[in-house]
Amino acid sequence: MGIVRRIKNKLGVINSAIRVRSEYRKSFIAQVFEMIALRLNKNMVGVDEYYEFMAYDDNFTNEMKRSFVGWRKETSYGEILNHKTWNVVTNDKLTAYAIFSGLNLPYPKITALYHPYKREFPGAVCLSEPAELAAYLRNGISFPFFSKPVHGASGRNSVACIAYEESSDSLVLGNGNKIDVEEYVAACHPRRGVYPWEAGFIFQELVKPSSDIADLLGNVVPGMRLIVLNPDGDPKIHRAILKIPTGDSMTDNFGKVGETGTIIAELDPETGTIVRAQHGIAPNIRPLDAHPETGTRLVGFQIPNWDQYLKVLFYATKAFPGVRLQHWDIAVSDSGPVIFEMNTFGGFGLPQIATRKGFCDHSFKAFLSKLGEKYPAYKK
Repeated sequence: MGIVRRIKNKLGVINSAIRVRSEYRKSFIAQVFEMIALRLNKNMVGVDEYYEFMAYDDNFTNEMKRSFVGWRKETSYGEILNHKTWNVVTNDKLTAYAIFSGLNLPYPKITALYHPYKREFPGAVCLSEPAELAAYLRNGISFPFFSKPVHGASGRNSVACIAYEESSDSLVLGNGNKIDVEEYVAACHPRRGVYPWEAGFIFQELVKPSSDIADLLGNVVPGMRLIVLNPDGDPKIHRAILKIPTGDSMTDNFGKVGETGTIIAELDPETGTIVRAQHGIAPNIRPLDAHPETGTRLVGFQIPNWDQYLKVLFYATKAFPGVRLQHWDIAVSDSGPVIFEMNTFGGFGLPQIATRKGFCDHSFKAFLSKLGEKYPAYKK
């Protein structure tokens, strides 16, 4: 499978190079030299990323191209800016939700918990054995629900379920597909190579969109990725992205090759208004002025009650002073902002693809410089 994937990647790069030569009149040699320069730059942009970020477009200045950050480098920024002792409060979702609860922050209600360590959470049904989980799914759990892993940012079994079908002994997923109960439970079993406390699944009430959002963007819950720079008590949004599921998507996940059908849109962080929207990634971007299913004009669409989202975000941000670079996932729901999670390592790829701006721009470098001047640990 790895060989097949590598072959597909190589073919994808070749096809991208051909399209760039045709559409941008940039020769193969010019592309190669530019790729080498950006790979050797401190932000280490890879070959795939060169095309995904549209770094081949000469409407970008050389300085703008050098501001793009590749995956090889993004982790080091997180390690410098986010003290490792704080990782536990974001990587372990139960710990994070306990903090949210204590701060009276909105998050999806946890209805059940499946964990080999028999962990508990207030108000949740706690299960530890596969047979217990299977029985609960067949007769006990409230539908609809959403499930996701307790630990990390993996999307494994992150699905919306709307019903149990007794005749086929299967769960009906939010996109209409079905999965056998025993198959689902087996996929929730602790994976090899992880610590036991990293195992387990959370079952939550399914967040719903407001009626006006459902009419405009479909009966889905748009999710925001809000990336915050957090200097001493004065947080600022560095990038704001809206993700809108379409088609069969059950979550707002946006795969690295944009295969999920999720629309990604850049938001103006001051107003919560969509600046641009697209399907897919370069060089196969399809810009969107209107929603492909509802016809709603996307560019210029404003998140309702944006001030309320900012209030919740900045209140939450200040609760994690040791996390200088924060990636918040917040739902646009019928009850206003609902926090899905906060990550210390959220990836720079999506915000750079959605905004067509390098992550390491003037404001980010000024942020690093200011911290470095005040605290020697950040001078790295």
